Order: sequence, then C-alpha cells, then structure tokens
Amino acid sequence: MRNKGEISGLVWGTAVGDSLGLPAEGISPAEIKKLGWHDNWKHRFICGRGMLSDDTEHTLMVLEALTAAILGALAGAQLGRSGIPDEWVDPINDWPKGKLFIKAHIQCIHDGRVARSPCFLLQLARNLIFLIIILLNGLTRLIPFRMRKMLFTD
Repeated sequence: MRNKGEISGLVWGTAVGDSLGLPAEGISPAEIKKLGWHDNWKHRFICGRGMLSDDTEHTLMVLEALTAAILGALAGAQLGRSGIPDEWVDPINDWPKGKLFIKAHIQCIHDGRVARSPCFLLQLARNLIFLIIILLNGLTRLIPFRMRKMLFTD
C-alpha cells in the first residue's frame, strides 16, 4: 500500500486540477489567453468557488476499485483459493462468465495457453440484461425516499 500522503496528494491534486480546469473545459488555448486566464488560474464558478466534475468522481471510483481488487488479489495470492471463504465465492453467478469461466482461465494460465472468451452474442445478451437492471435500479432513485424505503427494505 502506498503511503497516505501519496494517495492524499493524488486525490487532492486531481480534485484541484479538475476544479480549476473545469471552467476552461472545451475552450482552446487561444480563447483562454483572450479571456486573460492564461497563467491566472483560480476558481471561477459562482462566488469564486470551485466545482468538481465527473473527472474527480471517476478518479475516486477507479482508485477504490483498484485498491479493493489489488488487495483482494494480493490476499488471494498469499492465501490461495483455500484461504478465500466459500461464502464469498459461491454467490458469483454471473453469466456467461461465472465460476466455470474463472476456473477455465486459471487452468489455461497454469498450462500456458490463451484463454477464450465466451461467444460474443452471449456476452452481448448478458450486457443488455445488465443494462436493463442498472437502468431500473437508477429509475428507483426517482421514487421518493420514504416510499423507496418501504418498497425495498430487507
């Protein structure tokens, strides 16, 4: 794991760069110069405040995902499959890439062969189903919070 200062610097540097650069997004360097912004970077949104865009949000999401994936991979490499609890493995039921897909890839890597991906049409069907699920989940966020809480509590 990197030290806390490096990670903090990466995130804050991204956020500050995003906030300072957002007003100039899509503007050519010549136009920035005409506006007098060249070498005069400051927050330019309402009342001189900065605003973050999806760039910072994506950076945080990627950082979190990579951290989880890398830590999981390192733990798995250290412990082997037997060190990963079955209750974490058993629920993996993705189709057409599920546990059998992972086992086949592991065997191919072990044997020095190139693993094959599932049929393109199967993968497309899976992605379309996944898209529908994600869209439906997103639409539920339009339901008022109290009603959502009543409908979706465990």
